[in-house]
Amino acid sequence: MAPRKTDRIEIRVAPEQRQMLEQAAWYEGLTLSAFVLGVAAERAEQVTDTFRGTAVSPEKFAELLAWLDEPPVANAKLTEGFRRLRELRAGADTFE
Repeated sequence: MAPRKTDRIEIRVAPEQRQMLEQAAWYEGLTLSAFVLGVAAERAEQVTDTFRGTAVSPEKFAELLAWLDEPPVANAKLTEGFRRLRELRAGADTFE
């Protein structure tokens, strides 16, 4: 048995938007609510999938693994930058 739908979402639309949505729903053989929910849920899945993971080519992944296996050697500028960062973070505790 499908879970019972109890939550509601309400939106305001311009008359032209409602007419367009109703027409599209009619073309699909759906109610307006079913059409809007289906389209919104599909788009929400696309958006969240984008943020869940990023696809990279096998070559770029191999390059990343190589960088992790051989991290760059710290030079004077990098060492100084991290020293300054630690100082800034330590001083940040005193700000209100």
